[in-house]
Amino acid sequence: MKTATMMLLVLLAGAVRLPAATTPEELAELYFNAIKDGDVETLAAHMHAEELLRFRDVVVPIIESRLGRIGVAGDPEVAVMNQLLGGDSVERLREEPPDEFFMRFLRWINRNNPMFAKMLQGARFEALGHITEADMAHVTCRVHVWVMGSDVAQLKVVSVRKQEDGWRLMVAAELEGMAKVLQFMAVPAAERSRAAP
Repeated sequence: MKTATMMLLVLLAGAVRLPAATTPEELAELYFNAIKDGDVETLAAHMHAEELLRFRDVVVPIIESRLGRIGVAGDPEVAVMNQLLGGDSVERLREEPPDEFFMRFLRWINRNNPMFAKMLQGARFEALGHITEADMAHVTCRVHVWVMGSDVAQLKVVSVRKQEDGWRLMVAAELEGMAKVLQFMAVPAAERSRAAP
């Protein structure tokens, strides 16, 4: 469960594109609303093609490694990982179209984090502006979430990248961070202890 939660938090650092005529700020708002509504189809449809491919090619080998480390049938984490597989083999995931794998992965994340979706229902989003970098734009956003009766605000940076007719979702550094989390979780605790300085 902790692994799935960490991966979901990493995914929130991403962004979604709108058609070419829209602004990065409108794009960031669409992303937030899709996350809030659990609309994985919209997210997948608006991902940058190269990022979708990289997401699948990085995450699937890590899932395979994790499955080889987490124990036997009856282990709660085995059941959670089997939810992701849905009866398919890791080889099937490796050959799955990148957008379909992305939707599969997000549905798995949402299924194992119902409290996160509930928390987002009352959330508010503000796009504060953006800066450009080559073919990318980075939008500074403020997200308001109600926690125990208090309005908690957090700044986020939503990064998007041009692809032919418009903006698309970037994962980039966030994807690398996710891979490091999963790789770390796939290594037995004893080995992690020996590797620690």
